[in-house]
Amino acid sequence: GKARNHLEEVCRQLSKVDAKLGELAMKSTPPPDHDKKRKQSDKGEVHIPKKKHVANRHSINNTETLTLSQRETKAMEALGIYIEECGGEREQVNSFRCKVSQRPGGRFDTVFFTAEGRRMKSMIDVARFLNLLSANE
Repeated sequence: GKARNHLEEVCRQLSKVDAKLGELAMKSTPPPDHDKKRKQSDKGEVHIPKKKHVANRHSINNTETLTLSQRETKAMEALGIYIEECGGEREQVNSFRCKVSQRPGGRFDTVFFTAEGRRMKSMIDVARFLNLLSANE
C-alpha cells in the first residue's frame, strides 16, 4: 500500500546519505493493517468519525447570534458562577467589567478588568486576584 511505497522511497533517500541508515529504515516496517485506519461499513463506505466538541463548562450557548454586549453580559454571569465554585461570592465581581472582542478568524477574546483597570485574561486570573486560588493553581 501507500505506507510501504513511502517507506521504500524513504529508504532509497536515506541510502544515498548513508547505506546503514537505509538498512535500518528498511527493518522498520508498518503493521500489516496500517492502510486500514478507518472502519468500513457493510456497504463498503468509509466511516469518518465526527470531531468531538469539548465544551467549556462555562461556555455560552447559541453563541453565533449574540452581540458583543450580550457576550459581555454572559461572560460576567459565567465569572460570577465560577467565583462561587472557587469558594467566593458572586458580589466580589460586581466592580469588575468585561470586554469581548472578535478576532479576524471569528473567535472571541474575553478580558476582565478590575475597578482600578487591571487587565486579566481569564476567570482563573480573576480568582487568583481575589485570593481564591493560589498562584500555582
